[in-house]
Amino acid sequence: MSKHSTYGETLDKSTISEIDHYIPTGNWHLNACLTGSLFGGYPNNRAVALAGPSGTGKTYLILNAIKQAQAQGYSIVFYDSENAVDKTLVEKFGIDPTKFRYEPCNTVQEFRTSVTAITDVLIEQKAKGIALPKIMVVLDSAGNLATQKEIEDAKSGSEKADMTRSKVLKSIFRIIMTPLADLKIPFIFTNHTYQTQDFISRQVAGGGTGPEYAASIVLYLGKAQLKDTGGDKAGIIVTAK
Repeated sequence: MSKHSTYGETLDKSTISEIDHYIPTGNWHLNACLTGSLFGGYPNNRAVALAGPSGTGKTYLILNAIKQAQAQGYSIVFYDSENAVDKTLVEKFGIDPTKFRYEPCNTVQEFRTSVTAITDVLIEQKAKGIALPKIMVVLDSAGNLATQKEIEDAKSGSEKADMTRSKVLKSIFRIIMTPLADLKIPFIFTNHTYQTQDFISRQVAGGGTGPEYAASIVLYLGKAQLKDTGGDKAGIIVTAK
């Protein structure tokens, strides 16, 4: 059978969609929620979205995942659109900052350019038979990325909403998913959700589109008030589905 695409192959030979191993989440119950097994976690060649409102621990879960990934020999490329992570914080989680590449990221275009540059180099090395390093890509958060048009509009004083934002975000995720899977690069990203003020309130995602984008697994996080036996507030409980 002739080859018609970069990744096309007969299914008995194709390994692009096969999961080699899982990266533990750091929580037994969360492992089971994601994969149905206490010994599961984040698949090594899938995109996983962590979606939920502020205060549900999305960044906390991301940093736990990074610690577990480093224990399996991964180096991390961390895109931060919120400027919420620093050396002191990651060291508190037991993360090695020397194997943690920090990439402050403002726009979806910057994110796309950086990720595609990384995957292009690795695909070229793979084609030459060079052993590839283990890399995990993290984005915190997708919904907070601006577009180049938003920045240009801000400079010009335009008040028009960027109606292309959702399309640009979805397009970028479609572009990077197959190369990441082929290279066995796990991709974990977060997105904020919030309740609308409609008559019938509903939960929607930041960024002008759904929180899942093109994720294989979407972990929806929620929180509720936790009370002690006397009915007094004792904190919050985070739920996941």
